[in-house]
Amino acid sequence: MKARDLLVLMTASLVALAGLSLMPACGGDEDDDDDDGSSCAEACPNGDECTQQACNCTDGAVINASSCSNGCCDSKSTTCTSACENNGGWSG
Repeated sequence: MKARDLLVLMTASLVALAGLSLMPACGGDEDDDDDDGSSCAEACPNGDECTQQACNCTDGAVINASSCSNGCCDSKSTTCTSACENNGGWSG
């Protein structure tokens, strides 16, 4: 192999590697600045896959609840605020 052919081959390899490093990793672009709230820690595509939360209400009641919104399980705060609505509110 001539030195010129080797140089062309090495240059093409570097260009290909540089192109690969610019591609986002699986799961999307890590530098996505437009925080649209579309990601979630726990998905619930069928609406009933969320972990049950023990919600302590201000009147002393403990309600086990889970909730799903737009395919994502709600936080404990959101779930318990709603679950304790008729029991004096969520005590935290």
